[in-house]
Amino acid sequence: MVRASPHAFTCLFQPVADIFTGEVLGYEALGRLAGHEDDGFAPVLEWARQHRRQDQVFRLLFERALELGRTRPAGTLLFVNVTPELTEWLGDRLRVNPTSLQGVVLELAEVHFTEAWTGQLAPLRRAGAKLALDDYGTGVQDLSRLVSLKPDWIKVSGEVVRRLARDAYARRVLEGLVYAASRSGFGIIVEEVETAETLTELRHLGIRYAQGFLLARPGHAWVSTVPVPDPPAIVAVADPVVQSAARVLRLSERDLHRVADHQDVILVALDRVWQQVPDWMVQLGRGDDHGIRASLPFLHEIRQHLARLCGGTLSNDVLEQAGELADLNTRYDVPLSAYVLLAQQFLHLLDEAVRERGDPELARSVFRLLALDLAVSLRPYDRRLEEDPLTGLLNRFTLWVRGEKRIGRALAAAEPLGFVLVHVADGRRAKEALGRWPSDDALVAVSGVMVREAPPTTLLGRVGVLDLAALVPDADRPRIEQWIRTVRRHLADVPSRPALRWGSAVLGHDGTTMDALFLRAEADLYRPSRRAAPTSSRVLR
Repeated sequence: MVRASPHAFTCLFQPVADIFTGEVLGYEALGRLAGHEDDGFAPVLEWARQHRRQDQVFRLLFERALELGRTRPAGTLLFVNVTPELTEWLGDRLRVNPTSLQGVVLELAEVHFTEAWTGQLAPLRRAGAKLALDDYGTGVQDLSRLVSLKPDWIKVSGEVVRRLARDAYARRVLEGLVYAASRSGFGIIVEEVETAETLTELRHLGIRYAQGFLLARPGHAWVSTVPVPDPPAIVAVADPVVQSAARVLRLSERDLHRVADHQDVILVALDRVWQQVPDWMVQLGRGDDHGIRASLPFLHEIRQHLARLCGGTLSNDVLEQAGELADLNTRYDVPLSAYVLLAQQFLHLLDEAVRERGDPELARSVFRLLALDLAVSLRPYDRRLEEDPLTGLLNRFTLWVRGEKRIGRALAAAEPLGFVLVHVADGRRAKEALGRWPSDDALVAVSGVMVREAPPTTLLGRVGVLDLAALVPDADRPRIEQWIRTVRRHLADVPSRPALRWGSAVLGHDGTTMDALFLRAEADLYRPSRRAAPTSSRVLR
């Protein structure tokens, strides 16, 4: 039996690290008895239970963790385990002596979860603390507690990952958690990583952070990086979409190492491409002085991007820049095909150069790399294809596709759903009298107000030159009329003060498809009593 005084308690700190780069994200504080650090937490529990001082011991360890944790490297996190009793005590302490918990992550074990605990955590979050759901996968997984807690981090038990090799269902569940994390904003950390095979599995799943003996054992020293087995060159593989594209294109670590080892050939090929840019621009129809001057900033950024892309390390920054190419070509009024043609010309010249050296594999490696880059750069275009370029709302086709799915769910659940068709009544007159831009401004103003004032989960789209439509959840005609009145009231402050005509339809009563609801709303819009109402306070009253 261990005998000790409260002064013998201390903390070790185990790094939580990026499994792609080895960079340390933070440190978990682990309570220990001085002189018995290798025995884990068991001696601490034994002493606390024997003396019936569990609460006092946990408070002491929490304070010791904060005290020692103040010396950790700037910008890193401090993970500390807490219980409901500890959070209640900490909340009382904050009321007496408010202190910042910036950079502190409170780890919550599922076994302790209660609804009352959620309320106790609120003031700690306001003081800067983050929340982590600990040992995820070992308790009773209740989605309602995940939703109510809204944790910043989920720490997955190592036992879950160790089952991946023999349990396909476990893999699918973890893949679903990774997808949920990418959409909801919480991070994933896997505990108890002890083998290189487990680390490889985590990388393939797109999980970025882990802790365990393979990476670093608990200790007193603050390390900024830890060694990771076989550090991958594709560090951005933590993005599941990029990872999938790399697998489809068969882009491997060997390809990136080959590219890194042949920088001389690659940079020469890039230089030859830019020597030919003037002739190439003439063929593209932008060979006049104005066209060349307007395109040079875009081409300069593309050249920098290609040079970084072919540097041999596929970093997050490089791929984020690829995702911004859509914005670049819009800003400089250069079609995206310019980038595609540049890449093709680069590959052609590179292929010539490497064939002279007898190394055709290099050209194939660069081809896979450029194909991945183009796939990433086209992702924003995929989203833009669903949107109206003027208003940013869904286009008619996308609105109809998503609307039919929404209608199906509403019918199955017997939920009310309303359809609204809005016509900017004076837009055509403004276009004929003043030109295109005033009418466009009026349409943009109306769409902006509709988006701002729409109920959550409303589907909004542009369905005609001057027509907008909305599929409004939980809405009947009185609620739709109230929403339109709100839109008109806010449009009163718009300089053009656009007037609106509108019609509505209700799911079930007026139809059960998008086409049926649209026709009913269109007939309602053109009823004689549906004259356009100017957005003035006199009419709104």
